[in-house]
Amino acid sequence: MKRKFQAGGAVTNEQIAAWWADPANQKLSDAEIKAAMDTYKVSPDQFATAIGANEATAADIAKRYEEAPSIPATPTTPD
Repeated sequence: MKRKFQAGGAVTNEQIAAWWADPANQKLSDAEIKAAMDTYKVSPDQFATAIGANEATAADIAKRYEEAPSIPATPTTPD
């Protein structure tokens, strides 16, 4: 079951970790991940912390976020 969160709301680190644990989300492009992060107001730092990234991985997350093209996000609503 896909997890849905209200766009623009406060997303917890636990919610981010659960979202990232879904193999389907790990296959998203950098642009799609960036769009989700922007929709839910998740910073690269918060994303890295939530998934337990080490310093090198956190730096890679920030770099990939900055380099990813912006695409319009489609907000979802809670079930």
